[in-house]
Amino acid sequence: MKTRLLIIIVSIGAMAITGVIVFGLALMTFNFDRDVDTDSISLIQEYVMSSDVEKLLTQNQIEYSDTLVVTGGPAFQGDPGCGAVIDIDSQIHWFEIDSISEPRKMTIYSENPRPCKINHTSCFCNAQTKLTEITIKELSYFTPEQEQEVGKRVQKYFETMPHEIPLNKFVVGKYNFDRGENYTGICGAIVTGPTDFTPDDIPNGGISIHGYFSGYMDGPNLWDFSLSVDSEKLCAIPVSATIFEYEQLE
Repeated sequence: MKTRLLIIIVSIGAMAITGVIVFGLALMTFNFDRDVDTDSISLIQEYVMSSDVEKLLTQNQIEYSDTLVVTGGPAFQGDPGCGAVIDIDSQIHWFEIDSISEPRKMTIYSENPRPCKINHTSCFCNAQTKLTEITIKELSYFTPEQEQEVGKRVQKYFETMPHEIPLNKFVVGKYNFDRGENYTGICGAIVTGPTDFTPDDIPNGGISIHGYFSGYMDGPNLWDFSLSVDSEKLCAIPVSATIFEYEQLE
């Protein structure tokens, strides 16, 4: 049976499948088979850690099939972690652990105790994001009218705010992660022009010639706007996306 884990670890080993730097730690995605034979020391170490988490879940009478997320928070807080698991009855349980490297104590919550909020991040927000990436069934897209509204707002942001983007063309999409209230998740990619934008460029939603961006819109305001070299798995950009252009600052 497959166990899907998203784990914050301190070092990037040779067997890392994917990774980005988050709060000074490396965020890796691993897939484990409980019956697999492997000579990889790094994967064995991660498997042992996952087994410790599973033991704690069993002690708390939680049985799950294949979806388990384990992640960490700001590095300055030490080694504690948190996560989420979907049990065999499709119920989500949230938990804290005392240590990522040697989990020995677990606290269970029926609801996310610290869900994602605008201008605020946490270990549980990391877990919430990754769990959504794993479990989302289908991405939703903006209507053409919504796309134009978002594109013009981002266009104005790029024209009036300092930035370090040498290209001045971009496409926008919908970021499929709900922050609640009246916030609309937005995302997009910096591109060079129409000839670079083809259906083959967007297997997971979005293209990138120079980079990606994401954030939230609340009326005329943009929140948590950030640039990234990696695409967002929850970003949905249509094949027929409008390519916006803006005046660059000198």
